[in-house]
Amino acid sequence: MATQRYISTSFWDDRWIQNLDPSEKLMYLYLMTNPLTNIAGIYKIENRRISFDTGFNVETVNSILEKFEKAKKVYRKDEYIIIPTWAKHQKWETNAKIKAGIEAILKSLSPELVGFLKKIGYTYPIDSLCIPYVYPTSYYDSDSDTDSDTDISLSAQPEPQDSPTACAVDQKGLIPVSPEQTKIAPISQPPPETKKKRGITLTDDQKPLFHAAKACFESSERARAIMYQDKGSTQMHMENLKLFVVRCQNMAPEITADFMRNVLEHFKTIINGKLKGRAEFTPRALITPWIWEMVIGSLPKADDEQTERIRQSIKGMFK
Repeated sequence: MATQRYISTSFWDDRWIQNLDPSEKLMYLYLMTNPLTNIAGIYKIENRRISFDTGFNVETVNSILEKFEKAKKVYRKDEYIIIPTWAKHQKWETNAKIKAGIEAILKSLSPELVGFLKKIGYTYPIDSLCIPYVYPTSYYDSDSDTDSDTDISLSAQPEPQDSPTACAVDQKGLIPVSPEQTKIAPISQPPPETKKKRGITLTDDQKPLFHAAKACFESSERARAIMYQDKGSTQMHMENLKLFVVRCQNMAPEITADFMRNVLEHFKTIINGKLKGRAEFTPRALITPWIWEMVIGSLPKADDEQTERIRQSIKGMFK
């Protein structure tokens, strides 16, 4: 049985969410709901899997994860994805089973990873658990016994003498260094980062499919008005259309532009019939799971074997 993940309707009222572009919103929802998630919000997943499931290329996945980490919303630590605020939304204070589930996951993690969770402010009282602490590599004790007066005492070190110049040390003692030798070369500033374009990048094989699908939507005056009403709407619908194309090809590599056109013509027929007044003929509506199931489920069985195989392959694309 599939695990159920519930997203509050207040998710869409969050100011940070509202400022994300469509691909970033999809990515954030995916990180909270994909099959590898758990009750602690700390799980292993490869970027290759994320790329396959979302339709984004690996470069886009890395770029979006970097943005999420800068916002302290999601962290990538080695092979783990960490959502630091996940635990506080799980009501572990009043549910013993949830609390036990979170603690079981935390106790299974390496001490190094637990230390990282503390560093980023993971929202669960980790200190209440019996997890070994790993001392940082900077920790130093000069002797191996538990308490020895041979430890280095910082308070016993001589105070540095005031001097107008810095000093270098060699075997003969302190040798003055001239002020000219202490000048520090100016540090050149790195060039400003160019803003990376985000979104799905299509391969050469996917571009003809995309243009065929785009032409179908643009043939509808109503669809054009919706898709191109402003820059934000255009970007959203184009990304949704790219996602549709990528997912289709991932599910059925032999898919053709003709098959794509047939599916969209059938989609238009359903919009003007069963779904009239309930949905629009747009890419956004097409990737809505229940609408997609209605479209592909009512698509007539193909006469030739290849086309039917494609139809069967893409049936469960958005489940």
